Amino acid sequence: MVTNFKIKRITSETELNGTSKVFQKTWQNAYKNMLPANELAKIKPDMWVNRLSRNDRYNLIAINTDNRVLGVVSYGNLRKNGQIVSDCGELMAIYVLPRFQGCGIGSKLLKNAENDLVKMNFKRAAL
Repeated sequence: MVTNFKIKRITSETELNGTSKVFQKTWQNAYKNMLPANELAKIKPDMWVNRLSRNDRYNLIAINTDNRVLGVVSYGNLRKNGQIVSDCGELMAIYVLPRFQGCGIGSKLLKNAENDLVKMNFKRAAL
C-alpha cells in the first residue's frame, strides 16, 4: 500500500509524459476484456500530452517519493456541445494506475480538484 505520495500540479515535461502514461495504462487495463489486444496496443504513451497541455484544463497529479506519477485528475469549466459553460465546473477525468488503486490516491485527487473548483468560484460541478 502506498501512503507516501503528494498531490501537485504538473511542472515538468517528465511529469507530463508520466501523466500521459497513466492515462494509457489505465485505459488499457479498463478495456482489456472489451477490446482486442491489437487495438489496445495502438494506445500510445504520449497520446494525451496535447490534451493535458490545454489552457482550459487543470491537472493535479499524485507522485510518490521517486517522482513517479501514480494518478491524475483533470478538471475545469464544463464543456457542453463543444462550448464552455462558464458558471459550472467539470471533473473531466480521474485515473490511478491499476496497481495503486484502492490506496486512497483517487480520493485525495478528487478532494483537491473539488477544492480548486470552489476556489475558481464554481457553485456546482458535473462529471
